[in-house]
Amino acid sequence: MTDRSTGQMTQGTTGWVSQNFLACWPATIGRPSGDYGYIDILMKDINGGGDERVRLIMDMDFRSQFELARPTSTYSELTVSLQSIFVRSEEKLMEIMFGLLSK
Repeated sequence: MTDRSTGQMTQGTTGWVSQNFLACWPATIGRPSGDYGYIDILMKDINGGGDERVRLIMDMDFRSQFELARPTSTYSELTVSLQSIFVRSEEKLMEIMFGLLSK
């Protein structure tokens, strides 16, 4: 999988920086090619003090990324509970993905 920037970096006046990315992967046996667009945000950690930064991932169509042709009933229940717009840390994204993949 490759990530590439699709636009200009934006810097806010309150200490944040964002950039659009598009992750792409080639087709392999059993897996079609695809892409995934998201916004990567780095912002100053107002709770940590100093120059620490927090990385957030923003996806404007998050729930649809997990649609399956024939999901189990448990998987369907879990995906219905997902937000349409996702703005959370990379760690939270991984937690959600592992939770869904285990079902």
